[in-house]
Amino acid sequence: MLNFERPETQFAIHAVRRASQLVRQVQAETISSALTKDDRSPVTVADFASQALVGRLIAEYFPDDPLVGEEDSSVLRQPAGRQTLEQVTKFVSRLAPQATSETVCSWIDRGAGEPSDHVRVLLVGSPLRELAAQRAAQRSPGRHEHRGWCLHADAGGD
Repeated sequence: MLNFERPETQFAIHAVRRASQLVRQVQAETISSALTKDDRSPVTVADFASQALVGRLIAEYFPDDPLVGEEDSSVLRQPAGRQTLEQVTKFVSRLAPQATSETVCSWIDRGAGEPSDHVRVLLVGSPLRELAAQRAAQRSPGRHEHRGWCLHADAGGD
């Protein structure tokens, strides 16, 4: 049974609410195409923004915990991604006023963490479940019992 008094549970609810609020703002105000990652899958402003926001929240509340996320900022750091990075930063700064392009990229890149026995996992859409499971299996063959919780914030795409 879920214990709503645990700090991790309260944090998860807070983070999902904030990320969902951000995704709704992006969807209401943005008419832009998605970027294409190296694996040819699309990634939207909402995908990047929600992962950045949750990365920032985890850095603030659980600074020693890894974050397993789907995105990284490499495409945003390229000239072709500059406009998308500006949009992501604009939206994230509404909920995190200290956000700059550089801090947004660093919050997104917190998602490069590896699962451990005590992990907080950000799920930005269903494909990440498979990625998190694969990383966990590679790190701990034969051992798939990971303590912690998962956030699922679907920005509307796969």
